[in-house]
Amino acid sequence: MQTSHKTIHSHWNASPEAVTLIDAHHHLWDLRLDKHPWLCGAEDKPFFMGDYGPLKKNYLPADYRRDAAGHNVLTTVHCEAEWDRANPLAQRDPRAARLSRRHRRACLVRHGQC
Repeated sequence: MQTSHKTIHSHWNASPEAVTLIDAHHHLWDLRLDKHPWLCGAEDKPFFMGDYGPLKKNYLPADYRRDAAGHNVLTTVHCEAEWDRANPLAQRDPRAARLSRRHRRACLVRHGQC
């Protein structure tokens, strides 16, 4: 099936194995910015979901596009990833916005603590 929908890859994947989707929740991080303490330093305590050591590397828009290459991702929702526990709303910082500027995303979801 050929379609005119735009994907994050700028082309339609007509393979029968390709899934067409809106990714409603994903994360990006650039550890060189040193804004994700839970990924940059030693573990404070064991993580309740297991070892997250494999996550302790950059995950940028190019990595996401590579991982999604076999599918038709129409758009995404980039969710913050505990940018800085002392200032969780700071992910609106322009350096964070650069992570997804070229990544066709619908929005950036942040959270704060009351």
